[in-house]
Amino acid sequence: MAFISSSLSSSASLLLSLLAVYTLLRLTHSLLSPLWSPLRNLPHPKGARLLWGNVKQIRRAPLGETHARWERELGPVFSYRQTLSKWRLCTTDPRALSHILQNAYLYPKPGMVQRSLSRTVGDGLLVAEGDAHKRQRRVMNPSFSSQQIKEVVPVFWDKAEELASIWHASVRSEEAVVDVNNWLSRATLDVIGLAGFGYAFQSLLDDSNELALAVAQLFHVRRVSVFAILRNFFPALRYLPVQSNRIQANAHRVMTRIGMELVKRKKEAVRQTLDGKREEKDVVRTQVVGKDLLSALVRANMANDVTSAQKLNDEEVLAQISTFLVAGHETTSSAVTWALFTLSTDQDVQNKLRAELLSYPSPQSDMDELSAIPYLDAFVREVMRFHAPVASTMRMASAADEIPVSRPYVDTNGKERTTISVKKGDGIFIPIRVVNRSTSLWGPDAGEFRPERWLREVPDAANHIPGVWAHVLSFLGGPRACIGYRFSIIEIKVFLYVLIRQFTFQLADPGMEFEAKSNIVTRPVVKGGPRDAPTLPLRIRRYTVEDT
Repeated sequence: MAFISSSLSSSASLLLSLLAVYTLLRLTHSLLSPLWSPLRNLPHPKGARLLWGNVKQIRRAPLGETHARWERELGPVFSYRQTLSKWRLCTTDPRALSHILQNAYLYPKPGMVQRSLSRTVGDGLLVAEGDAHKRQRRVMNPSFSSQQIKEVVPVFWDKAEELASIWHASVRSEEAVVDVNNWLSRATLDVIGLAGFGYAFQSLLDDSNELALAVAQLFHVRRVSVFAILRNFFPALRYLPVQSNRIQANAHRVMTRIGMELVKRKKEAVRQTLDGKREEKDVVRTQVVGKDLLSALVRANMANDVTSAQKLNDEEVLAQISTFLVAGHETTSSAVTWALFTLSTDQDVQNKLRAELLSYPSPQSDMDELSAIPYLDAFVREVMRFHAPVASTMRMASAADEIPVSRPYVDTNGKERTTISVKKGDGIFIPIRVVNRSTSLWGPDAGEFRPERWLREVPDAANHIPGVWAHVLSFLGGPRACIGYRFSIIEIKVFLYVLIRQFTFQLADPGMEFEAKSNIVTRPVVKGGPRDAPTLPLRIRRYTVEDT
């Protein structure tokens, strides 16, 4: 017995020693690698610290403000120090951004970002890289075609009207104060549940749904903390029996169990269309089985006119459900929340938008007509420019490269450069929010919310921003551009069409100040209040002709 105890003790000591050596080697590499990075020769801000680099400067300022100030002071190409003083490239140059986004597989997400996202959404389209991403994207593209989205648009209208009915019930006298952030998150969760995979959350009526609570828990444990940062550097820490790890593990168990049940039901639905007359091998992707996106994906994945190399396994299909849930509803609810915030702070824009929408007699429009409503389209474009749901993203060079730029810049040695040199492992920060508000790209009024800018010719510099939609970077561009951007834009327009026609909006407390905080998506929080408590209390009233 003593021998066994001694052996276990020796094994534990050896394991701890190996862990200490591994940690020391990683720290040494992290501290020395910046000495050879070509990014050190780019214009860069002062004030970096050995451990935190410039990170504290970024975190102490309002979202995006530090990067915007550096762009004004240093130009569209610069670098700064991240944790452990490693260099990170930041650029708003359209040609450089186009090169990075178009060569998406040369510039993957950093490993720690992949691990962080994977713990939230699994290894679906948002996380997959290289050939895995190409295959998933190819299989999923038909599920996000314009025709497929038309099939689920009725769900958008139903949920928007259901939310409006709930708000009407809240306005018992003349007005009511509602937290529109909370209600829109519940409404868009219902939408992605039904339109995404035929699952009824019923969040607008009951917020105790098991799957909805699991999604909320995942967002809660993503709060920035020292432990969260260390866990990204050392993945083994995710197995420690601490509260955040337990919450995350439990949420994933719930999502996996319910997700696999959904996949099983969709497969059975496909088989039932055969009426027992044919075998499963006779399924083709054009058969109609359910109108939701998951049905379309499962149908395509079971089709015999698609090779096995182009199909997803059950785990990959399951990962897309998590991706739909997190990316599909939070980004849209963020956009509509900021849209209502903007309307509440600018009554002229609100009145102009309402007048246009009321000029359409039908309480609902088809997808083509909705897309063509001029001021609504301009307003949504400006919301997505000024209040991008995702404020930034990160990439990493997987090999040495020369990134071309639109205009030459001068490095710290006084030499004019026409490319940005990067080496393998160099980090890249893509400042979506800063690009969308850059005066060098959008003109002197870039810092103002002005839907009218979209009713005139867009500045030539902005025309070169490599975004997949509307010359903004909000949905990114290239092979990793948001696959669901059409879905999101139509959903945003439907909710605005319904709500603006029926209600007027004002800030509940005009003296209350809000700021943007990011946790995957950007939400409004009360300035000086809890950082992880997004909220937007608005005073709503039923619209009547007397309000005109």
